[in-house]
Amino acid sequence: MGEVTLPHAPYNAHPFLMRVLLTRPLAQSEGFAAQIRARFGEVVETAICPLVEIVFLPVEVDFSGFDAVVFTSQNGVAAYHRLGGPARLSAYCVGDRTAQAARGLGMEAFSADGDVRALNALVAKKANGAKLAHLSGRDVAGKIDGNITRIEAYFQAPVEPSPAMQALLAHDDTLIVPLFSAQGARRFDAAIGQGSRAGLHAICMSRAVADQLDPAQFKEIRHDGPPSAKGMLDKMSDFFPP
Repeated sequence: MGEVTLPHAPYNAHPFLMRVLLTRPLAQSEGFAAQIRARFGEVVETAICPLVEIVFLPVEVDFSGFDAVVFTSQNGVAAYHRLGGPARLSAYCVGDRTAQAARGLGMEAFSADGDVRALNALVAKKANGAKLAHLSGRDVAGKIDGNITRIEAYFQAPVEPSPAMQALLAHDDTLIVPLFSAQGARRFDAAIGQGSRAGLHAICMSRAVADQLDPAQFKEIRHDGPPSAKGMLDKMSDFFPP
């Protein structure tokens, strides 16, 4: 579901065509694919092959006792919407796409445009002392500081590598793979299995993400730069013509 059907033509069918493999859950992959197209245009082809799917948990939450909400992903925003969360609460969000999703619910949303450390700085600056609800997944990458209640609202269920992904890994040309989390990096590293014929270039959100990968499987692993969507795009920019 959500996969791009890939042509069997060689990569050099277009003189500048590069392929990017996106393995995050469907909504996040589609959002980042749109950002890639907006930044680089027609010289890039994205293949969406999720290695996880989001499963929402049947929790009940009374939001009347909270002053604001913290979102560390778009999945948290979706969970909030499913739980009937009110638009009157402000939202403190890890990144711009998450903030945009919260605004889509009518919420006033602030973006840290970074990682959990940046989000903690934003919360400390703007919501010091407020009673916060954090709509999170079962696994969390970092602790949110402050007067906060974590509500486990969803989990990520693993998905087997699709035939489209297997076909990409079997092809002997360059493949760019953005990896946003340590968990996502571990899943992709495991999906490679006994090896890939593709020349894999991992674009990692941080050093902690890069450390989950087996360097022997990759032509290159990049992790320097800001831990944001823009930082990820910047790390990819020299693969594409100006």
